[in-house]
Amino acid sequence: MTHTDGNIAGGFIKQEEHDDCYAACVATVLGIDLADVPNFYRDAGGAAGLTRMPEVYGMIREWARGRGLAPLFLLTPAPLAFLLAHSERLNPGVPFILGGTSIHGRGHAVVACHGRIIHEPAPGFGPEDGGVVSPGPDGQYEVTYFVVLPAWARDMPPKPMDIQ
Repeated sequence: MTHTDGNIAGGFIKQEEHDDCYAACVATVLGIDLADVPNFYRDAGGAAGLTRMPEVYGMIREWARGRGLAPLFLLTPAPLAFLLAHSERLNPGVPFILGGTSIHGRGHAVVACHGRIIHEPAPGFGPEDGGVVSPGPDGQYEVTYFVVLPAWARDMPPKPMDIQ
């Protein structure tokens, strides 16, 4: 799929609204248009910057499954430098979405790879200008990887989980 969105710089997609940073990160990581990614948090009735809503995880899983993918969500209280360095050691060159608190004190998502934040989706900012600077209110960062589901797993409906 090619990007047709005009809000792209070097393959990185910028958010178009104040609350679609996660969608812009998903589009960037998967190499698809922002218009093809729902604003999961808004669709779940959440406020901008609100993270870790249980219904959002289900919406992301359902959307990804329809594309033959599964999101892998991880929560960690590890320091940011440790998280970035070890993600690169374990998964070299694999981009992921990093969620936490922005320099403005709100929930935010960016793209990380190669042991550093490589994409800040907020317009007018580069990866060194903003990004995620601390964990979420619960003291944890959220990491999202997308993995390909094998054909046999696509036919098996996921069991609902209570994530809190």
